[in-house]
Amino acid sequence: MKISQKLGFTLAEVLVVTFLFVILIMIGAGIFLYNNRFYENQSGEVFSISATREAGDKINEFTRQAVAIESAYTYNSINYSTGAQIVVLKLPALEADNDIIAGVYDYVIIGASSTAPSLLELITAPHSASARPGRYLLLSNKLAALNFTYDNTNLALAKSIIYDITVKETGRSPAQERVRGSATLRN
Repeated sequence: MKISQKLGFTLAEVLVVTFLFVILIMIGAGIFLYNNRFYENQSGEVFSISATREAGDKINEFTRQAVAIESAYTYNSINYSTGAQIVVLKLPALEADNDIIAGVYDYVIIGASSTAPSLLELITAPHSASARPGRYLLLSNKLAALNFTYDNTNLALAKSIIYDITVKETGRSPAQERVRGSATLRN
């Protein structure tokens, strides 16, 4: 006698396997979502930290090269005045071999944009005889607060700059970083 055997799964077996598969997908999705949120949070913090550190580094770099803090400078028909939101630095102009050109100066403007206060900008305005390249550098587009103070209210006598910068990342993963420091002019 020949017994016929049907191959296949019972309804209970299919339901158990489907249930286990759904549980594994839910666990995997939960891990993915958690890691994605963690990544976004860390990215916001890293962005904020790097933006404030770069701004502090650039302020220190150019202040150490400067011979004076200028009260005002006009660049591209825009007048920039040194104060709490902007600093204008006067630097010796450089020849191609980085020797100083006597009596010739370049200017560096660092501060909040007058048209978009969340922009922290650095503008290098070289003299026509200078080999220093002119450039515009956006240090941050998430500026929350900026304050420059000086060791002397008379800018002609000021020898150091104290800066306080706060960059704030908003959105799903907000982060904030604040950097404070000071930089001294070369003279």
